Amino acid sequence: MKKIRIFLLVAAAVLSLGSCTRKTAANRELLLFVRQALSDSAGTFPLIKAYNEKGSAGTIAVIGEPEEAILLAEHFVSVDRMNNIDGKEAPDGLPDFSGETFDVIMDSYDAPYVRFIGGDTDSLREATVRGVLFALDTTCLVTPYSFEVKKPKTPSKVFVLASSLATAYGRHDVDTLFRLAGLSGQVVSTADASMAAAFKGEGPRNVVVWADSDVALSSTYDRAFQLYSKPGSSVSVLSPDGGGDASARLRSLLTKYLRSGKPMPLNALILDDFGVDTDFLDDELQRIRQKGTDEDIVLSKVVAPDFEIIDPLDETTEACYRLLRRENRFTHNIAYPKARFYEVEESIDGYPVLTGVSNRYMASEIGDFVDVNTVAIRPFYVSE
Repeated sequence: MKKIRIFLLVAAAVLSLGSCTRKTAANRELLLFVRQALSDSAGTFPLIKAYNEKGSAGTIAVIGEPEEAILLAEHFVSVDRMNNIDGKEAPDGLPDFSGETFDVIMDSYDAPYVRFIGGDTDSLREATVRGVLFALDTTCLVTPYSFEVKKPKTPSKVFVLASSLATAYGRHDVDTLFRLAGLSGQVVSTADASMAAAFKGEGPRNVVVWADSDVALSSTYDRAFQLYSKPGSSVSVLSPDGGGDASARLRSLLTKYLRSGKPMPLNALILDDFGVDTDFLDDELQRIRQKGTDEDIVLSKVVAPDFEIIDPLDETTEACYRLLRRENRFTHNIAYPKARFYEVEESIDGYPVLTGVSNRYMASEIGDFVDVNTVAIRPFYVSE
């Protein structure tokens, strides 16, 4: 019980110190938040060192802004793309993550992340590291108003970053945290998984990312592109016009790419928007390829014959599945996957703390979002 209070107070101290030593977004000097966590021998560092790199024990943490974390968790508990016996890509009637428990860590304290772009990106880096530290912890608060009332929590074995912004501005710091502790934390992210999928094939490829205007104006995908692209490849991050349905927005995106003067044709589109149905976009793409109108004829020249639409939800769950299988970290329990909700909230002292969320205490806007958007997660939601 004492450990969590120490950790929360250290995290608060780190945040207050970090606010005085901000650096530019491009500067990858070691964050004060990370240095302080590694030097805290009484609380946080033992939490990090206790991370078990092997074995099946532990949960899968899905960390990020509430809506993205919830939608990604919904996909995790319901997805069936793999054969659970041989690992091949073929549905077998069972959820791919049977037997696993997901800790959905909804960062309400820092959301929306776009507010950090072009300014205080170190705060986003800190938020990403803090989310992983919360996932490692063994207890959480019942309410943000008392440090004394806590409940047990299972530490996580895998950490999934739901936000492409968190990947760009915090993944490096999470990796550094584990590396300096002599560990190799197992992290999966939507941006990395999607970019890796876009460059699976041989040779150079041209890729466009469908993102909102704030992400399009940032360098969010630069890191992932540098890691996974082939020589001679290109990536463009564009925001479609907001008017119209998804089909009109797809056409807007392709038109913007055409007018940008970027290399053609396009080989892949990464959909950095969990709210768009990829099947609907595939249908619209087929209509463009049929060249039924003058606009279709023009836009059909933008897309290569092998052009594909990449869904971060699918690619992230597959990347996590491959990791668990490769490292032999599946629980192999015969049970449906489960989800537990946690929320990063502001404490009575003004600092971020992790609280367990039940359907009784879930914030109304989050509860409404779960009810409307995540039909598949409700049968597997474990109320605290």
